[in-house]
Amino acid sequence: METDEFLSYVISDLNYFVYLSVFEDSKTRIENVNFLIQKAKSFEKDNFKGIFSFIRYVENIKDSNSDDCAKTIGENDNVVRLMSIHKSKGLEFPVVILAGMGNGFNNQDIKRLAVFHKDFGIGADSIYADKGYKLQSLNKISIKHKIKYETVSEELRVLYVALTRPIDKLIITGIVKNGPKFLRNVEAKISVQDYSISPYTVLKSSSFLEMILLASSRSALCELGEVKDSLIFDDGIKYNVSIKNMNTLRLPESTKKPSDWQKEFTGTTEEYENISSFLNFEYPYKTSSLVSGNISVTEIKKMNMNQNGEDMFYDDIVLKKPINFANSGKIYGSALGTLVHLCMEKLDFSRMSAQSDIAEQINSFVSAGIISEEEFKTLDISKFIKFSESSLGRRMIENLSTLKKEVSFKILTDISKLYGISSNDSVVVQGTIDAYFEDTDGELVLIDYKTDKVNKDGTQQVASRYRIQLETYANALEKILGKKVKEKYIYLFDIDEIIPL
Repeated sequence: METDEFLSYVISDLNYFVYLSVFEDSKTRIENVNFLIQKAKSFEKDNFKGIFSFIRYVENIKDSNSDDCAKTIGENDNVVRLMSIHKSKGLEFPVVILAGMGNGFNNQDIKRLAVFHKDFGIGADSIYADKGYKLQSLNKISIKHKIKYETVSEELRVLYVALTRPIDKLIITGIVKNGPKFLRNVEAKISVQDYSISPYTVLKSSSFLEMILLASSRSALCELGEVKDSLIFDDGIKYNVSIKNMNTLRLPESTKKPSDWQKEFTGTTEEYENISSFLNFEYPYKTSSLVSGNISVTEIKKMNMNQNGEDMFYDDIVLKKPINFANSGKIYGSALGTLVHLCMEKLDFSRMSAQSDIAEQINSFVSAGIISEEEFKTLDISKFIKFSESSLGRRMIENLSTLKKEVSFKILTDISKLYGISSNDSVVVQGTIDAYFEDTDGELVLIDYKTDKVNKDGTQQVASRYRIQLETYANALEKILGKKVKEKYIYLFDIDEIIPL
């Protein structure tokens, strides 16, 4: 079965056209469905096959913001038509609304460093480098005036087309920043002596609205606020110029009329209810589908910070490159953190009692290809030594038999707990724990390494920022191993301090 035949079958089986007929714009909706069927038929003729391919084709049309749709309006239909001035040429309408007349003319061509004209050539500035200034050349000035003259002349021709479209009534709208001031400026440009408008004044007009008001404000029948009675040009046309504040305008409430089908039919049928329930179906797990099925612990931390309004660690300092580790200035930030975590994973904690052992191990990482020579040079070995001498480092060394490093995990967690939404679904939380060990009492101690640049007074901010991360790690360990995590620590390599949580 071809695509257009399949669509026709589905629409007929569902009585979809019957459903569409209850809407006020039923004619348009039905024509659009027929238009879709015709598109499917054309699609098959172009040697494309299959529903999947046609769906992709329709999605591409939607992504391109195409306005391709069924034409349901005839030339003589009593409707409101929206069109450009150029497209209205040769047409007439009882009432015309001419909108956007306050928009300024496009004068970009004369604002460039160099201007161009097909007859006058190129005009550029005259630069006097020895005196340190530049002036517009006579050629550039003449070209700018020529372009301005031609632009305004063309705009006047377009305006003539617009003003000659209505038969009975013309409504002109335009937006200006200060209505009363704008009208006073228009009035001031009219010559009181002979009631005339200088061609230069027209040339200096910035918009259609200004041109229109320059002409209409001389009429004895024009209601333009402050315009004097002596400014008379009796053309027999009734003008009414009013100013509206945009902030006070309100659109009227929509009053939809029932369709002819709705007027005749007031009851319900089983078939209608079946179609309605089918078309109004809502996916029961819609809320869950809006979130990812897999989330990392780092993302949970960022999400928690956003909810608490935390964007950065410190709002009153300028971030600088860490100086303790990045001695050569080549490695810092997240790259430095990755390097330190790699070294802590590979270090043999049974050989960390002496400083020489630690230096020898890290040096061997270079020959083994674990880290590069440049990375080795950026590392401050004393930081690893201070860690091994700390109380936390000694406890880890004492519990080597149960010490685990760089442990990756995945656990199921309720969506409602993470996102605060109503759902019975679960999401996969994944992460990697830097280290943990089982203490003598059978309970677990969790450790997380951080290389953030921190001052001595910022430890509480560090604890607040990473608390949710370590709590997630602790929950994962307790759920997987069935053992309680009694202690959680952050070790700050930057200031060689232990932060208990």
